[in-house]
Amino acid sequence: QGCRGEEVKPKAKSKGKAKGKAKGKAKGKGKGKGKGKAKAKGKAKAKAKAKAAPAAEEEEEDKVAEVKPKAKAKAKAKSSFKAMMMKEIAERDIDEVLAEAQAKVKACELQISSVEAAERATEQEMAEAERTMKEASAKVEEAVGLEEAALERLKVSKSAMVSNNTSIQKAQAMRLDKEKAVKILEIEAGQREKLSCLEQAKKAAQEAAEAAKKAAEEAKHAEKEALREAKQALAEQLAKGAEVLKAHVEQDKEGKESKKEKKAAEKAAQKSIASELSAIAKMRLEREKERQ
Repeated sequence: QGCRGEEVKPKAKSKGKAKGKAKGKAKGKGKGKGKGKAKAKGKAKAKAKAKAAPAAEEEEEDKVAEVKPKAKAKAKAKSSFKAMMMKEIAERDIDEVLAEAQAKVKACELQISSVEAAERATEQEMAEAERTMKEASAKVEEAVGLEEAALERLKVSKSAMVSNNTSIQKAQAMRLDKEKAVKILEIEAGQREKLSCLEQAKKAAQEAAEAAKKAAEEAKHAEKEALREAKQALAEQLAKGAEVLKAHVEQDKEGKESKKEKKAAEKAAQKSIASELSAIAKMRLEREKERQ
């Protein structure tokens, strides 16, 4: 824009030269009245241009001043941006919010492209306005209206360019916010997926522990039943052995050797029963240790 502003200045000089030539011609012809009108018109134009320049500068300063508070407000909004996003995904489905944020990012990119296209069109319009102004400067008296219209178009084009730049900045800031929202949602989705997997693994481990506990209890009960049956079988065997021994004793009452055999058989039977009971108890203790 600064370069374009410097190109306009030589036009004003050529305009002044043209006016000087027009004034010289008026003197040569002796038209004093026309000379006065030309001077008045030149002064009025100079004053109008002098007033228009500060006004345009003030408008641009006002627009810049308006942008600064908005930037401060935007900085405050960013501090609570993540909290707002977390609240939104707590109330809605995370996949839906993620899809909506991605759609908004695409919409911002389309808006930026549209504004950039408008800016290029504005630049072309400015170039056309400058060309028209150069052509109008060659015919100062005839093209005063055209020159003023071109200046007005140039002013409007510059104002539109400032507005377009502001729109581009806003759209870019919005796109960054939406991209941040997408990243936050993606991270949150990953964390929720990991948490779900951990919960499933924990549940499976609890179920396996309960099944193992139940199986241990069933095995312990079965072992007790087996031990009880073994004791009962040994008791029955001992009773039968005692009856056999008793019969042998009755048959061999007369001989001392038969008595000795009876005692030895009783001791052997008792010893065998005690050994088997001890072996069963030892096996039971070993199984209980293995379960622990």
